[in-house]
Amino acid sequence: MNIYPNKLTKLCISISTKPGTSGSKFHNSGYKLLNLNYLYVPFKFDNLDNLKIVLNKFNIRGCSVSMPFKEKIIKFLDIKDLSTIKTNAANTLVCKNGIIKGYNTDYYATKVMINKINLKKEDTILLLGNGGVSKTIYEYIRKIKVKNIYLCARNNSKFKNWKITKNSIILNWKKRNELSSSLLINATPIGMNNKLIPIDLKKINRFKSVLDLVINSKSSFKKIAQKNKVKFYDGLEFSFYQACKQFEIYTNKKINKKLIKKRLGYVF
Repeated sequence: MNIYPNKLTKLCISISTKPGTSGSKFHNSGYKLLNLNYLYVPFKFDNLDNLKIVLNKFNIRGCSVSMPFKEKIIKFLDIKDLSTIKTNAANTLVCKNGIIKGYNTDYYATKVMINKINLKKEDTILLLGNGGVSKTIYEYIRKIKVKNIYLCARNNSKFKNWKITKNSIILNWKKRNELSSSLLINATPIGMNNKLIPIDLKKINRFKSVLDLVINSKSSFKKIAQKNKVKFYDGLEFSFYQACKQFEIYTNKKINKKLIKKRLGYVF
C-alpha cells in the first residue's frame, strides 16, 4: 500500500515503542491548515537497529522521538542543535540529503511552561524523574533563579551524570511525600498507562503549582489538584508547545497556535 498522497509529499514519522495518535492528529491538522504537502504517520520501533534503513527507504523528512529513545538517538545524529548539545537528548530529527540533524523541542516547551508559571527567587521546585525529559527540564530550570531544586527518582544513580548546581538537592524517592515546594514537576511515566499518581494526593496542598507531563484523560491528578486550589498544568499543554516548535522545524513555517488549538479542541 502506498502511503504517499503523491511523489512530492514529505513524510514525517514517530519513533516510538507505543505510538499514539496525538502526534499525527496535531501535525496532519497543521499541514491541512497551511495547505502543505506533508503527511505524518505513527511508526512503531522496538529498537533503533534499522533506523537508517527506514529513513532512507521511505525518504523521511522528519521524526518525532519518544521515550525511551531520546538519549539513545544521539549516536545517529550528524548535526546537533544547541538544545540537543545542552541536554544530550533529542526528540526531533530532520533528514536532508542523508544528513540527520537533532533538536530538542522539549527544551523549548519547558521554557514556555516555566515562564507561564512565573517562579520567584524564593520559590522551590521538586522534579520527579531522571529520564531524558527530566534531564531536559533540569537543564533549563537549573539556570533560573530559585531558592532550591529538589531532584527525586526511584533510582538516583542517573543523577551522577547530571551537572548539579549548588542549590540542587537529591532526595530519596520516599522523601517526595514529605516535602513542600512551590512547583511539583512530574516527569516520570507514572500514570501514563494507569490511574497511579506520583505523590500522596492527601498532601497535594504542599504545592502551589503542578506540571504533570503525563497525558492521561482518566487520571484524577488534575481534578484533585484543582479541587484543592492547586494550579495544574498538564502534559497535553507541554506536548502542544513542543509540537508547535517541532512543526516549525519540519516545515519552516510557523503555525497559528490559537487556530490549531481551536481546531484540535484543546482547552488549557
